Amino acid sequence: MTQAGYPFVVKELKRAQPLSEACEIFRGEPTDVLTSPFVLRDSKGHIHATGAGRAISSFEFEYVVFRPDRPVKLNLPKKGAMNGLAGSRLLVTLDEDWTPPGDISFTAGR
Repeated sequence: MTQAGYPFVVKELKRAQPLSEACEIFRGEPTDVLTSPFVLRDSKGHIHATGAGRAISSFEFEYVVFRPDRPVKLNLPKKGAMNGLAGSRLLVTLDEDWTPPGDISFTAGR
């Protein structure tokens, strides 16, 4: 549990498997607010990705998607929140300006 009293470890649990045998797939930090898993589904219910989000503070987040060999951190600003999918595009709310690698930048709140 985090210092705030929430979980920071994500485990994979299979049907009828005891929790003690669940496999750890991601670990946040004890200083985080919390870490929780997510599933990104489109409007037809198809799963595009699974992962975890770390609430580093009340206003800062990090996200990873699970790949077969390891979690991969998404290149998103810490003051941004994933909101879901529209088609095959990830919707993100920005609370700070963001310039990812390339020639484009995004303004917070737009």
